[in-house]
Amino acid sequence: MIRGQGFLADIRSSGHPVLGVGVHNALTASLVERAGFPILWLSSLEVSTAKLLPDVNVITFSEVSHILREIRRATTLPI
Repeated sequence: MIRGQGFLADIRSSGHPVLGVGVHNALTASLVERAGFPILWLSSLEVSTAKLLPDVNVITFSEVSHILREIRRATTLPI
């Protein structure tokens, strides 16, 4: 089973909102998991901000993919 598989279905069936936290690297993902949040959020804003760049599609897909792989290794939470 893929990590997080079925998680969205569980959320939808519960009818309750779920609070996720935006992360920009493996360290912040690990801290969010330790804090007890159930889900992570990664977007171009988090990645760009961590690199001190504007969020205007300056970051390449391969850079985001690399960061995503690092986050996946650091946490078991769905992203």
